[in-house]
Amino acid sequence: MIDHVHAAAYVGVISTLIYLIPLCYWDIKYRAIPKWSLTPLIIINVPCLAILYTNGLPLGYIALSGLLTLLFICLFAVKCYSGADARFLILISWFCVLNPINPLDSTNIFQLMFAIFLATTSVLWMIYVYFYNRRVGNKGLSLWQKFNNYPRGSPWMIPITCAFILTVVFA
Repeated sequence: MIDHVHAAAYVGVISTLIYLIPLCYWDIKYRAIPKWSLTPLIIINVPCLAILYTNGLPLGYIALSGLLTLLFICLFAVKCYSGADARFLILISWFCVLNPINPLDSTNIFQLMFAIFLATTSVLWMIYVYFYNRRVGNKGLSLWQKFNNYPRGSPWMIPITCAFILTVVFA
């Protein structure tokens, strides 16, 4: 039988996996994510995070979450990610500190692996968009625009989702 501490460890990853479906849909279809949509994720995960930290989760995870939050804020400031994408990335860095789904995860470096997978999938997404722009003949664009000019804006939830799923499976 699973106790409340182990159950709390599952909530962050599983709730985020469930949330990826509607967030990707909204991002692709409407190019916007409703502001209210992240509120249930916060309400579900804050008590679980409190349970984890009060039952012995090392405080180093808070420092790592803070560093990732600063990284995502900097990426937002230089317009790599939009508001909803940056908010969701910050929530991932705080709520997904452990990966209880992967039994091979003995090092508990979920947050670092997510950042690495996110960088990789983001670069691959930008390369895809670059070749898309070359195919449709956008010749007058700067290099940065060629990497980011996608019809109606680039749906960054796609590489975020790929990175998160890769992290859950492999980290």
